[in-house]
Amino acid sequence: MADPVEGVVYRAESFLAVGQVDRAETLLRDELTQRPDDALLLLSLAKVFESRQQWHEVVRTATAALEANPQSLNARMSIAWAAYSLRDFDLMKQHLDVVLAHRPEQPTALMYLALHGSRDRSAAGKARTRELYRLSLQHAGGDPWYTMMAARIEIWLANSSEARRLVDDALAQNPTDSELLELKTELASTSIDESMNIVGGLLASSPADPALRARFDTLVAARRRAVTTMLWLAPALVGLTIAFLGGPFRTGALVAIGAASFTVWGIRNASIQALPPAYRADIASKVGWRAAVRLGGRTSALSTFLGAILLAFEVVPGAWLLVLAAGGWTVVRLASMRQERRLASRADADLAAVKPGTVSDDGSGLGPAGRSLGDLRWRHAVLTPPLLIPFCIVGLIPAGSFDEGDAGRAAVGMIAAIVGITALVGVAPWVREHGKPSVTGWRLVRLSIPTVLLTVVFLVGLANLVSVASGSASGRPAPIDDEPSAPATIPPGYFDDLESPAPIPRFTIPEFDLPSIPPVAPEG
Repeated sequence: MADPVEGVVYRAESFLAVGQVDRAETLLRDELTQRPDDALLLLSLAKVFESRQQWHEVVRTATAALEANPQSLNARMSIAWAAYSLRDFDLMKQHLDVVLAHRPEQPTALMYLALHGSRDRSAAGKARTRELYRLSLQHAGGDPWYTMMAARIEIWLANSSEARRLVDDALAQNPTDSELLELKTELASTSIDESMNIVGGLLASSPADPALRARFDTLVAARRRAVTTMLWLAPALVGLTIAFLGGPFRTGALVAIGAASFTVWGIRNASIQALPPAYRADIASKVGWRAAVRLGGRTSALSTFLGAILLAFEVVPGAWLLVLAAGGWTVVRLASMRQERRLASRADADLAAVKPGTVSDDGSGLGPAGRSLGDLRWRHAVLTPPLLIPFCIVGLIPAGSFDEGDAGRAAVGMIAAIVGITALVGVAPWVREHGKPSVTGWRLVRLSIPTVLLTVVFLVGLANLVSVASGSASGRPAPIDDEPSAPATIPPGYFDDLESPAPIPRFTIPEFDLPSIPPVAPEG
């Protein structure tokens, strides 16, 4: 005798709760062969597809459940959530309106409607969205899921401070809620150290959770990126200092750069000690990418140090060492990016084993970790070249005096080009959009333009540095004496060899004897 429907649904959802999705699906399909139009069984099967993020199947199955029971508000809610994931906002709104017409204070429907309205970024739209999610929170009974969704909405509305307040308030009531803790690590206001402490604590209680491992790996990679940034920034700052400062100002700036570098490496060592033992052992291992990171980092640090000393003593070839330091950073960055991609692929594979359907079936093989890493790489590729424009302009200034200042400017331009091109190379695995050749073509155009411009900057900097180095090796031009010279004098006898001009002729004016005029006698 078959189990009652309620019992089957209960067992299936119990399997879903512990991640046994296949068993839940098998149980429901076996029961549906006997009751193909049972609304409860169909709705439970829709939850199976939802756990796999197979949203089209969710819509199809929940629609069948709604046809079997037109009064099922749960079926409409399931369709609305799947429609949101499919970006079919009209279908989402259609079913939410029906649900709220019957139950205007239903908190989940109100929160879904707030999600629907969050696309409107006008002042009125934001106010309406906040009104909806606050109304949802009033009827949610303190369930942390609703606070978490409200915080995510505030993140999308670019109000991170309000999102942080919501998360902190919810954690005050639910301090061990894992979803709230994970959301806190995603907030911009949460430091990397705090995020690593949170995720490390969650990993201690769930060491096999693939999502937590992936998140911790992401945080470790973010810390590594922040620290290794100094490997290219320090030589660039040295080049700028040499190019534009002199005397005691130059010395003071170089000392400050050295102090900042030592501080960064001190922070790095402290953060390594705070890592779990397995991660510390991995850092000390001799695997290929770790060896490349160590070699590139040491080469960069040593080259920056020696280059700064040489340029401080006006030795022009020291600028080549600054460029070499940027090359060492490139080795570190490329090795790290390859490892980050490998870890993301492994995290997606582990997650797909627990939750089938999480990896895209469009041919890309990307899961949540791979897509998140791709988004990060695209942000770097889009933002890094514009941020490097001031450095590039410095590198394009032509050489003139063949001194260490010209060499420093040329090195800065080459370093900027190396950093920008490295950021563009990092996004290469995510350029192709499977099934969308027009999107792929547009992405290639977006990358090719800054690549060409940065290549030009590098070549100009290289030409300038070669010119300065060769001019310095052949000898500097004699300095111009700025002291006032003595007034010029004509030596005696300078004009003695010139003929004297002929004498000016003299003319005698004769005198004329004019007769005197008799006086006129007065009349009468």
